[in-house]
Amino acid sequence: MLKLLIMLFCLFIALRLLFKKRQIILGLSVKQVFLSLVAYLVAVLIGTVCIYYIGNWIAKSFASPFLQYAVFILIIIVTFAFVQPLLHKAVNRITDGKLFSD
Repeated sequence: MLKLLIMLFCLFIALRLLFKKRQIILGLSVKQVFLSLVAYLVAVLIGTVCIYYIGNWIAKSFASPFLQYAVFILIIIVTFAFVQPLLHKAVNRITDGKLFSD
């Protein structure tokens, strides 16, 4: 039940952001929208691989459950800090700076 609520909350946030930026998105070409979605999916894929596979592999090397959890959280933070700027730069370049105003 908790997973369902979290998924619904994330969907709500995504839809809210899309609604908020709908005028800008409608001003983009189909190619720009498609490439932005592909960039987003690639970023999610990279983040998933880093967090799930690399994070679990590194975290399992620690004997203490507390250290495993702490290392796993650290890997999540590092992954987000690495992937988010790359996604921002890619989408900014794809949309010619229309989607994100720096």
